[in-house]
Amino acid sequence: MDPADLPIATFLDQFSKPSTRSAYRSHILSYVDCMAGPQRAGRTATTEELATYEALAVRYLRAPDIMRDLSRFVRDMGKAPAHTASLRFSVVIDFLAFHGHEIRDRDRKSLANRLPKGGTQTVEGDLDHEKIAALLRYMDIRGRAVCLTLASGGMRIGELLQVPLRDVNLETTPAEILLRGHTTKTGAPRTAFISTEAVTTITLWLQVREETLDRSIGRSSALVRHGCTTEKDQHDDRLFPFSPNCIRDVWNGALKKAGFYDIDPRTNRTTLHIHMLRKFYLSQAKLGAPEEIIEALAGHAGYLSGAYRRYSKKQMAEYYLKAEPHLTVLVPLEYIELQGEVAGKLSAHSDLLQEVMAKNLRNEAEVARLKAQMGLLTELLQEERMVEVARALVHDENE
Repeated sequence: MDPADLPIATFLDQFSKPSTRSAYRSHILSYVDCMAGPQRAGRTATTEELATYEALAVRYLRAPDIMRDLSRFVRDMGKAPAHTASLRFSVVIDFLAFHGHEIRDRDRKSLANRLPKGGTQTVEGDLDHEKIAALLRYMDIRGRAVCLTLASGGMRIGELLQVPLRDVNLETTPAEILLRGHTTKTGAPRTAFISTEAVTTITLWLQVREETLDRSIGRSSALVRHGCTTEKDQHDDRLFPFSPNCIRDVWNGALKKAGFYDIDPRTNRTTLHIHMLRKFYLSQAKLGAPEEIIEALAGHAGYLSGAYRRYSKKQMAEYYLKAEPHLTVLVPLEYIELQGEVAGKLSAHSDLLQEVMAKNLRNEAEVARLKAQMGLLTELLQEERMVEVARALVHDENE
């Protein structure tokens, strides 16, 4: 097929990361939806729906009214989060420019000034140990494994869902997941560590993974539309071969069953979203390990080069083990606190034991010294006795 018949796909081919292509595709489809009306039955477009979007884009790019259409797009994003709206706008501007429809800087500034302002708009709830544990009760082993891995590993969901089985090592302490550069947000590879309870759920998931995928193949097109399965699932080597939308559906389903599901009326987003597992990791892990270690393990660009230059992987693993109790979800907080108290007492007893051992060593050294002195005295006495005997013999001979 002529690339000119696939303007969206041709534009996306510039970007190497699948996550980038997926996000940018979504923004462009939103623009087409604004111009021609929604073309998707779900959040993720099917193959047939993508073909419709490509055809509409071809028709649109022949004679667009750029300022009128972008003004309409900006107006329709009035309730979108500021960051999302800004990114959508930038992607669409680049898409239009890529196909020869650039706008003047002055017009771009004018439109950008009308975008939603501010930072995060959604009023978020609190996600703590108890809530995560409650949500896990309403998930299958797949959902539990994903959530505990995110909560204890600090990965972004897009990073985790691209990890192949070969990059997971459950035999080390702590267990390791290698995140390759082409899958991370920063483009830098890194190693993430996960908790013992995450390892347990992953082990259980691996026991049913193939069976689960076999059941998913050939399901209805509704599953494909929602991103829970694809034609390539049976050959997929990822640890979790699912789309972000599929995992979010699992998360939202658990929120509803647990009674935690709530929507922010301004942004139309859930007040407890799955990305908050990463925030949970960042806040809790810092209670047990230095901030720069945790930020580097989480893949924040400002800490990556410095921490990885100063610490070996072994040292970072040792710091992670100190933070792990704070990331443990399926154990009561009282136990975690008790664990800390026991560790403190053990440390105090260890200091006392070392002191006693030092005294014993000093005593043993003193005893050894005294024994040496006694041996020397004994030798001297024996020598003196022998001299006396010799004198006596000489005296007897003289007489």
